[in-house]
Amino acid sequence: MRYVKLVCSLCCMVGIIGCKSPVLPLPNAHSPGHISFESVPTRPMVQVGNRLFVTNTRDNHVEIFAVSATGTLSAQGSVAVGMEPLALAVRNTNELWVVNHLSDSVSIVDISAGQPYVTRTLLVGDEPRDIVFAQDKAFITTAHRGQHRTHASLREVPGAGDPQTHVAGTPRADIWVFDAAGPGTALGGKPIRIIELFGDTPRGLAVTPDGSTVYAAVFHSGNQTTAVHEGVMCFGFTDDQYGNKPCTVKDGITSPDGLADGALPGGRPAPGYNVKGEPQPWTSMIVKFDRASGEWRDPLGRNFSNGVRFHLPDQDVFAIDTGTLQTAQVFAHVNTSDSFMTR
Repeated sequence: MRYVKLVCSLCCMVGIIGCKSPVLPLPNAHSPGHISFESVPTRPMVQVGNRLFVTNTRDNHVEIFAVSATGTLSAQGSVAVGMEPLALAVRNTNELWVVNHLSDSVSIVDISAGQPYVTRTLLVGDEPRDIVFAQDKAFITTAHRGQHRTHASLREVPGAGDPQTHVAGTPRADIWVFDAAGPGTALGGKPIRIIELFGDTPRGLAVTPDGSTVYAAVFHSGNQTTAVHEGVMCFGFTDDQYGNKPCTVKDGITSPDGLADGALPGGRPAPGYNVKGEPQPWTSMIVKFDRASGEWRDPLGRNFSNGVRFHLPDQDVFAIDTGTLQTAQVFAHVNTSDSFMTR
């Protein structure tokens, strides 16, 4: 009952039902005796006719509700899927696909019967997040890792194989593409292609109205800010006798556009002390990338590039041609997003 009340509130906010419609009563109940750490849903609700399907992430189910003509919800049942379902997509009026984040899988649910049931489970890459359909294909975002991508059954699939997770310059984001009508006869299915994107933690997807392009948002890309570790910086603050003295990073390496001989310009910007004269804790410092100079600069404009050794291109959104299954365009400086995307 408590879950029904929550679903009604969510539906009210997104406009599926009217906010003034009556909802089922919430009985008195004590708080659960545990803390839940379930993942954040990406696409948790979808309506098919007069039925509403909602991910019940921590209970590994999809809940089913009937939507009346007045917008009132009534529970119809649920269907068990994989662990931590995050996203739903309807292929047609008979078929619902469910992305299971913790199971690294997709449950295909027959919703044509009175009580929906899982007919097939597809195995995908690590931590899948979202799914959309375009040109009779299913597109699923996953991390660039996972035991299934190296399975012998995927040997001939373009993009499958060793993820090379410890090799510099290797993409860290994947999109698994399946033929939606025939996802493969092998156990776990067989994708058409695994598309690699140079980012990390791909999440939300969107499709153009004509189905020609799928857009994928990457959560971890170069967002033009980073932190210089406290163990690297020169000791002191600019309002004491130490903070304005340059020093050299221990390995002496000069990063691109860094000061000569691996030098850093000094310590942390002021204020380093409170009104009682007590120093603030010695912590890392946030720096911002200056596009014009190519330097990583602190709030005072000083060049701290030698304190930054890991560089990512700021590629936030990828446009995928659904015909060729190739990246058609990349959008930079869009900012990162948890679960971006609407049509």
